[in-house]
Amino acid sequence: LAVTGLPQRHLEERFQRSPSTLTKSIHYILDLLTSDTFYHAYVQLPNANTPLASEIEDNPKFYPFFQDCQGSIDGTHL
Repeated sequence: LAVTGLPQRHLEERFQRSPSTLTKSIHYILDLLTSDTFYHAYVQLPNANTPLASEIEDNPKFYPFFQDCQGSIDGTHL
């Protein structure tokens, strides 16, 4: 799959499920994660006043790269 780079066949073997059952389950989860109910309940987009996360600001490994970051679009930091 996209996250692991493994084919669906590996998941079928791992969970001992048929291809159709696994496909239905994956579609169910994707539909749930992209539903308006889930989105409005759990997704919060940052605004101009949102401070930089402390995990980034306090970490010398990350902060030099994100110190002038204004925000992000689709995971691309601006």
